[in-house]
Amino acid sequence: MNKEIFERCKVDKLYLEQFMRENENLIWFSIRKYIGEPAEVADKYRIDKDDLLQLGRLAMLKCIKRFDPDRRVKFSSFTVTAIVREVRCFLRDKTSVIRPTRSASELLNRIKQTICELEYVPSTRDIAELLDVDEQRVVKAMKVAGDTVYAEFDMPIPKRAEDDVIDSMYTQEILQDMACRMTDVEFNIVLGRLNGMSYRQLSEKCKVSKKAVVRTMRKAREVLRDVYTLMNELDKD
Repeated sequence: MNKEIFERCKVDKLYLEQFMRENENLIWFSIRKYIGEPAEVADKYRIDKDDLLQLGRLAMLKCIKRFDPDRRVKFSSFTVTAIVREVRCFLRDKTSVIRPTRSASELLNRIKQTICELEYVPSTRDIAELLDVDEQRVVKAMKVAGDTVYAEFDMPIPKRAEDDVIDSMYTQEILQDMACRMTDVEFNIVLGRLNGMSYRQLSEKCKVSKKAVVRTMRKAREVLRDVYTLMNELDKD
């Protein structure tokens, strides 16, 4: 494929859609070869086949924006890796979703009932006093629910809460992309640093040398730069 094709894809949305439709088989090929039969994968993870297709399209869109024909790498080879990574990351997240315990679910239901009765969302301290529970339990329950607490009652999300939701979405997106580009050990090192662990502590916990920790953090910075660059490119569209 020549460079003009990808340049046109970046400025002509109709041409981009046509290009992606014509290369849709590449998405299914990637999933079948490296993940499994789409129907079986969809059934196993309780998702629609169309979800897999959309993930593949998202990966392909990212590749179109980043692909450089001058590097003499085939677009198909470049894209297969991205598609598999995108789908695997999604499936991994599906299997690691944290579900609230029964007691947490019951507390959340009580919180929702209180909000419904008051017709507004009070502070966590007020909710804790009304329900006679520890405020930290309320905070954790609200964190699990996120902005759905407000959406369920068709109430506007407070500015601070809205900012928190947006920040959380961007953070999760960045961390997810980083997780896909790093090994489990490397990603655990990054999470450890974010939680304030020292290089020595990480070295002992992950059973690697301090030099390995330093190399990992250097790699993390490079990955982070790539992620920010990609996100900025996507935001411009």
